Amino acid sequence: MKIFEIKKAAIKKVFNEREIVTRPLFAMILFMLLVMWGGVLFTINTNLPNYGIAISPDNFISITEYVVYLIQLVILVPLHIGYMKYLMNIDKKDYEHTVRSVFEPYKYFNVIAPVVIITNVLTFMGSLLLIIPGIIFSILFAFTYPIIADGEKSIKQVFIKSKNLVRGYKWHLILFTLTFLPTVFLGLITLGLWFFIAYPYIMMCIVMYYQYLRDNPKK
Repeated sequence: MKIFEIKKAAIKKVFNEREIVTRPLFAMILFMLLVMWGGVLFTINTNLPNYGIAISPDNFISITEYVVYLIQLVILVPLHIGYMKYLMNIDKKDYEHTVRSVFEPYKYFNVIAPVVIITNVLTFMGSLLLIIPGIIFSILFAFTYPIIADGEKSIKQVFIKSKNLVRGYKWHLILFTLTFLPTVFLGLITLGLWFFIAYPYIMMCIVMYYQYLRDNPKK
């Protein structure tokens, strides 16, 4: 399946005729909660002492900001994973399509938190050494969240499955990511308002792309 076929199918999935209002509205409410919590942590961060490492007079790495960033991710990522799970099961009648189901991933917080921390620390350290290692780590870890949403509860297997998924698809994944640049640009020029509409579409694209790679592995 081509990238644009996946994206076209994602639009149909999210904005179908039967529930053209409820699904996007549900995602908008969730996105607003994420933004509000991010704002709270940003306010906390700006009022904390800024500890860090001065590599040079013009280059300062803030440890305080990075720790707050990790805390933010650990708290918000379960919501993203919960929404991914919601979208994965959007056509299943026996699945509980409610706001409560989106908060379900907090039950396996002991899996999500280590995955978030390991993924971001390794990517950050790789970026400090050279840009390329950071990019490689970000590609290898690209599907850790959808894999958890799909039911994997082993931290080790989450990383193994993510690495195996992108085997033979690395450039394909980079191209897939670049196709969201217009969406990001629209979000910036509308001061973030476009993201309220685009969030369900972006998440559905990620879910469907993950499902495509999962069902079409390269050896």
